[in-house]
Amino acid sequence: MSKVQAESLVSSHPLGKFEAVQRWLRDKRPKTVDMYLRTLNHFSERSGMDPDEILDWAKRTEPGIINDTIGKYADDLSGSMGFNLKIDMRSYLRHAGINNLGKSKIEYALQDWHRGYRPEEIKKVLSYLDSPIHKLYVLIAIETGLRANTILALRYRHVQEDLEANVVPCAVRLEPKFYTGKKSAGFCFLGARSLVLLKECVKNGLVTAKPDVFIFSGRSAGEPSSYAAMYDAVSLAKQKAGLDPKIQVNHGLRKAFENALDQSGIDHEYKMMIEGHFIGARGKHYTAREWDILRPIYAEAYPHLDVEGSNPEMEKKVASMERDMQAQMNTQRDEINSLKEEQARVAATLKKDASEKEIIAELRGMLKIKEGDAVTTQEIRKRAHKLSAAQMAKLEQLLGQQV
Repeated sequence: MSKVQAESLVSSHPLGKFEAVQRWLRDKRPKTVDMYLRTLNHFSERSGMDPDEILDWAKRTEPGIINDTIGKYADDLSGSMGFNLKIDMRSYLRHAGINNLGKSKIEYALQDWHRGYRPEEIKKVLSYLDSPIHKLYVLIAIETGLRANTILALRYRHVQEDLEANVVPCAVRLEPKFYTGKKSAGFCFLGARSLVLLKECVKNGLVTAKPDVFIFSGRSAGEPSSYAAMYDAVSLAKQKAGLDPKIQVNHGLRKAFENALDQSGIDHEYKMMIEGHFIGARGKHYTAREWDILRPIYAEAYPHLDVEGSNPEMEKKVASMERDMQAQMNTQRDEINSLKEEQARVAATLKKDASEKEIIAELRGMLKIKEGDAVTTQEIRKRAHKLSAAQMAKLEQLLGQQV
C-alpha cells in the first residue's frame, strides 16, 4: 500500500476530519494507520468523546486517572487488542504534547502457545497452492526466515547478483535499512528449491527480471503484492490441508525456519546472523562483506530447510562427503598443475641443453676443432681468420645463439 492509500484511509474515516488525528497519522504506514484508527475509534465510542475532547480531558486530568481509564477500556478487549489500545492511546496523547503519563509497565501476556509448521505440513500447504507465485512466497519464507512484509518488499536486485551467476545458495542482499530495529532481517540465502521456482517464474513472465521490480508485484504498477492477498492465499491452503488452527499462517513459517536451524547444529553465532539477531553493529558490518563465510554454513543447514528432503541427516552426510571430495579434487588439481609446471621447466631446460650441444657441434665442424678439444674463445679467434665472409657471418650467428 502506498502513501496515497494511507491518506485515503484517514480521509475516509469519520475521525480523519480532526486535525490532531491527521497530524498523528501523517507519514505512518497504511497498516499502522488502520490499527490506530480502530483503537482511537473504540476509545472514542467507549468514552463518548471525540478526538479533540479526549485531548482536552487528558490535559485537565491527573495522569493516574488517565492511565486507569485507558486500562479499563483495554480490559473490554482481547489480550492483543487491549495491549494495542494501551500503546496506541499513549502514542496519541504523547503526540499532542501530553507527556506526563509516566513510564509504562504494559506487558503482553501470551494467550496461547503457537508452534511452527512441521516439514510435512509445509508440503501439504504447498500442494494446495495453485499459483507458482504463492508457492514461491512459502518457499522463500521457509528458506530465508524473512518476515512477511520483508518478503513482499523484495526486489529483483536483491537476488540478481548470485541468481544470474548461478551461485547456490543465493545471497539475499538487502539495503542497510532492512538490518535495523527489533525485527531486523538476517543475512540470508535462497536455497535450491526456491531458486528453481524463481527461475521458472522469470521464464514464464510471472516475475520481471529488472532490478527495481518487486518479485511479488501487486496489481498496481510499481507496488508490491498486498499482505492481505498473500495471507489469504496461504491461510486458505492451510485450512484445506486440515492443519492445526493454532499454527500462525505467516509467522509459523519463520518459526519452522528457526527450528530447522536449531536442528542443523550450526554455530550459534552464525545462526543468529542468518536469523537477524545481531549483537551490536559488529555483526552487521562484518557479515555484510563476508557472504562467502555464511554461504557454506547455510548450505550445511539447508537439508533441514529443504521441505522436499526425506532424510536431513543423511543429506547432511552426503553434502559433507561432497565437500570433502571437492576439497580433495581441488588439492589434486593443484598438485597436477604444479607437476605440469615442473614438467614444462624440465622440458625447457632439456631443449636448451640440446640446442647448445648442436651449436657446439656446428662450431667444431666449421673451425675444424677435434672432438675432445675444448671450444674456447681463444681457439675460436685463432681459427676464425681462415673463414670466408659467409662463414664469419654464420659464426657470429652461432655465437649469438649460444649467448
